Amino acid sequence: MNRRQFARKALDPIHVAAITVGERPTVLASVGTLLNASATGLLIRVHWRAVNPALVQSNGALAVPQGTLLRMHIVEMALDLDGELVRMDQTGPEWWNIAMDFTASAPTYWRECLADLLPSEGEMTPGAAPASSDASATGRVPPANG
Repeated sequence: MNRRQFARKALDPIHVAAITVGERPTVLASVGTLLNASATGLLIRVHWRAVNPALVQSNGALAVPQGTLLRMHIVEMALDLDGELVRMDQTGPEWWNIAMDFTASAPTYWRECLADLLPSEGEMTPGAAPASSDASATGRVPPANG
């Protein structure tokens, strides 16, 4: 898929659970938070405590190759999704960003509708400040003073 074809949409916190990889599902992370979406795919933030330690290599990288089948459950929508792992970046000592592209078999109109249905930043929590990079994918928000 062309990664630059569709605009990204920043999202209100949407929780995902049971992020698995591979044909024989192996848990990659127990929970995460969707950061943004487009008709091409999703970006998920995962706290290191939610990551399966068996998939962490000695150098700290995650041992999951690009293009691997990725599945997850969007909690608020009671929806299971799958796609391909595009990349995993460690964004700090405690956070991983996981990019997933929808599979080519997912119709474009369905992908566009899903991206439109996911709540934009501030839509579900009016007046809330944009999500900080410290917002917890484990469901906890750090205290305001640090």
